[in-house]
Amino acid sequence: MAEGMDDENLIQFPLEALQQMFEQLGGLPPVAPIPIVQRPDEWHPDRIQFSISSYGPSCVARILSDLRNLMPEERRPGADVFPNENDTSRIDYLIRGQPDTPYEGGFFHFAVRAPPEYPEKPPRVALITTGRGTVRFNPNFYENGCVCLSILGTWLGNAWEPTHTLANVLHSLQARFNEMPWDNEPEFDQNQLREWKQLYSDFLSHETLRVAVCDQLDPMRSPLPDEMRRRAAKHFVRDFERYVARCNELRHRLDGKPMMNPYQPWVRNRPFNFEQIGQRIRSLLDSARRDAEADAAAEAADD
Repeated sequence: MAEGMDDENLIQFPLEALQQMFEQLGGLPPVAPIPIVQRPDEWHPDRIQFSISSYGPSCVARILSDLRNLMPEERRPGADVFPNENDTSRIDYLIRGQPDTPYEGGFFHFAVRAPPEYPEKPPRVALITTGRGTVRFNPNFYENGCVCLSILGTWLGNAWEPTHTLANVLHSLQARFNEMPWDNEPEFDQNQLREWKQLYSDFLSHETLRVAVCDQLDPMRSPLPDEMRRRAAKHFVRDFERYVARCNELRHRLDGKPMMNPYQPWVRNRPFNFEQIGQRIRSLLDSARRDAEADAAAEAADD
């Protein structure tokens, strides 16, 4: 069962109705291409352990230099960066979805690890925010967390160069959270499949609020580390009225209609339920305020 959805809301639309919808859309979307790396041990930052001794002085110095350049807030608008105090090679990004995109207000957690060969080889990156492996948030971001980008060596195209930095990786990730994510899919005929663009964006708007906002901030089920959840809460409290307004706007336009995910057109075709999401958002405000206060106290202690 999807997180945050009650049994009565998991309505399955009749097969005949779905078939009729597909016909109106010009048929099913084509099968999406698969990444050029398959096994998680080939790309996931936490599926392989590098010994500390394998990191030479020049590699460590380069990682630290990249982080120093990335830490000033003006160099990473729309994102927070969390170095690991116990492991120089391991970094976390928390990317915030920007206004006028389906990702607006979302908090997307990426795990990053620089290998011992860095910067000769690219870092490993995984999207952790996937609704426990159920949501494909972008043509480039798979349900299993695989991030499919040429700069990471997980897709064809312009490859990683030693002159690239951790900031280049962050900016490449942020660029995928755009106004029309469907256009990120290079293998699809965009004109032929234009009807699916809005359907996918609407699906992402719903799942962003459900998974990348509500689940992230819920202190009882959040997969975020405490420090990251508190930072997300700070942004949430600041923009709370925008979250409520966005839910209301989407509720009036979409509630009750079937959600259509072109990557899984036959499954999880439950109705949009921004009414329930709005209730969850309002219920999270008090705990988010406490987390935001804790974040402010931690930042003050670091100054």
